[in-house]
Amino acid sequence: MDVPAIAKIAFTSEDRVREVIHNFNADGFDSLAPKYAGGRPPKFTLPERQAIKKIALSRPQDHGLPFSTWSLSKLAEFVVAEGVVDDISHEGLRVLLREEGVSFQVIKTFKQSNDPDFEAKKNRILELYAIADGKAEPGDGDPTVVFCMDEFGPLNLQPHPGKQWAPRIVGKGALRISAGCDGGE
Repeated sequence: MDVPAIAKIAFTSEDRVREVIHNFNADGFDSLAPKYAGGRPPKFTLPERQAIKKIALSRPQDHGLPFSTWSLSKLAEFVVAEGVVDDISHEGLRVLLREEGVSFQVIKTFKQSNDPDFEAKKNRILELYAIADGKAEPGDGDPTVVFCMDEFGPLNLQPHPGKQWAPRIVGKGALRISAGCDGGE
């Protein structure tokens, strides 16, 4: 069958028929099932997303900044200045944080630590949780077993109102204070 006849039967142009024949001659039957991509690939890698989430959940004072909460513009400027990403819009940042389960909330902080090493210790506990959950690979010197315990805190904690980015929690829960132990050697 010639190209004009095929085009007439397939209700398409002769150029399209020639293109399909050329692709079939080059790739065989694989050319008949084109591999279309499902949209634009993700703009940020998983490590970049995790770093942005970690910064959003931290306090600006922990990074030596003079303000108490992150706005989208301040957070976007900071992650670009730190080299986490080359560029990010406010809307892109909002969507990314929402996908990562982080939202801006009115919260009550019941107790803040006055330990100067609090942030490093908190990050180590979060790192151990990630290892235990299989979300991170253990490094040299990391434990193979992570033991966690919950502790009931003192009853006279006074709430301090504020606003910040925090993980979205569905429903109501009990006050929970976490502690971690690194047995070392």
